[in-house]
Amino acid sequence: MFHDHPHSPVIIDHLGCLQLSHDKKENELRLKVWREGMHALSLLPYASVKISCLTFTKKGWARSPTTHNSNEDAKTTCCGAVEDSCAYEQLKSLVLETITLFGSDRCMFATNFPVDKHNGVSAQEMYQTFSEWVSELPLSAKRNLFHDTASRVYRLS
Repeated sequence: MFHDHPHSPVIIDHLGCLQLSHDKKENELRLKVWREGMHALSLLPYASVKISCLTFTKKGWARSPTTHNSNEDAKTTCCGAVEDSCAYEQLKSLVLETITLFGSDRCMFATNFPVDKHNGVSAQEMYQTFSEWVSELPLSAKRNLFHDTASRVYRLS
């Protein structure tokens, strides 16, 4: 279907709608399917990815290990660490994998407000986390991720 409409942009939202659980075996299967799908979509030159609503993928994703060392309410889960720290590292890895697969010129950071806010993630915390994750990328990639890709794909300029 996508090949029949090569001039219509395809926008994959919410990091491809991957949803991780607390079950390691289930996550391995979900990640395999997600990676296969994302790879296939990355072959379409007019497909872009919105890196948004990451709470759908894993709750607690925006809390870095350095800011949540003493969270008494957090549960030990998937990687044997505090849930928030684990989610932060998992999502960072998946976001960077996606950027590598599609290129920064086909990825964009986005919010899903007010849903994100209702899931306990402020806009400041979200964009601070995004900035931390891509801090080592070149300035041109950061411009793409935070502005240029969305402006071009949504034909805002």
